[in-house]
Amino acid sequence: MAKVVCAGHATCDLLFRGINKSLFDMDTVYAHDALVFPGGDALNTTVNLHKLGLRNVKYVSTVGNDIYGNYILSYLDEMGIDISGISVKEECSTQVSVVLVDSNSERHFICHGNSAQNITVEDIISQIDSDTKHLHIGSLMTLNGLEYENLLSLFKFAHNNNITTSFDVTYDPTGIWFGRICDALPYTDYLFASFLEAKEVSHGLEAPDKIANFFYSNQFKGTFVLKLDKRGCFIANRDQTCNIPACEVLSVVDTTGAGDAFVSAFLFGIINGLSDEESGILGNVNGALAITKLGATSSTANLQNLVSTLQKDYTVHPLKNKLIEKMEMLAFDRTNNAIQV
Repeated sequence: MAKVVCAGHATCDLLFRGINKSLFDMDTVYAHDALVFPGGDALNTTVNLHKLGLRNVKYVSTVGNDIYGNYILSYLDEMGIDISGISVKEECSTQVSVVLVDSNSERHFICHGNSAQNITVEDIISQIDSDTKHLHIGSLMTLNGLEYENLLSLFKFAHNNNITTSFDVTYDPTGIWFGRICDALPYTDYLFASFLEAKEVSHGLEAPDKIANFFYSNQFKGTFVLKLDKRGCFIANRDQTCNIPACEVLSVVDTTGAGDAFVSAFLFGIINGLSDEESGILGNVNGALAITKLGATSSTANLQNLVSTLQKDYTVHPLKNKLIEKMEMLAFDRTNNAIQV
């Protein structure tokens, strides 16, 4: 049974760190590190939720019958993640992403593969169980089968079955932006976007409150979550807005997956009954942890180190002490099997 369903990209990330930006002016460039990880926004979110202790989460995606797809399936299966929602389609090639991390720890992607474009609404609905409470779509604007009227029908189905919904925007290579999501906004409970993505979607707006108002003036009724990197996050709903400061980061190694780490911890919070603001604090902490090692999910938190990082390293916040109490109780309950998250 799946309390949470995450759908989106399954990729094989080939990550190289220490790449000089003059790469194409040189015959040969040597990286400081070279690693292989599974990736993709929804996959990263699923892995992070699993690490936080959410065992009843199902990942829905499509891979090809190739070495990269087999690697992703094996990796997730070894982690104990439910892979029954991953379709192997012969006509697809699994997406491969070469991730080049430069000297400033910023990442640049070279991608190939069409598997994500073959995820359908039917693929997702077939994996929704009677106890599913939340549906999340990652990298929405790169999933051609899950936008426009398809997203509308999927989120309508979810709402008709008392399932809350969310999606993470990601970059739109077509430049259409708002038109790809507008129809489904009335059925979207949580909308996640980076600042640059939100600016594009809102036709150039830059002030967070004006971006939020843009969505609300276009039939959005849920919670808008704006990821602001070093500035933390901005959260808005119909009743209030809040700015949440970032968690201090001592060392930045690789920013890959920081946004997914934020989203997963935020979703973990709301699934466990925390407020939007409390969930935003958890998102900031997990996002900060994500960038301290190579790989999208290598250094993201389990429940215990999420709490310890919140205790030691997080900026003073009026909700901090109460949130720590709630998280410690949740960790205690899980350890003693008193509840199932």
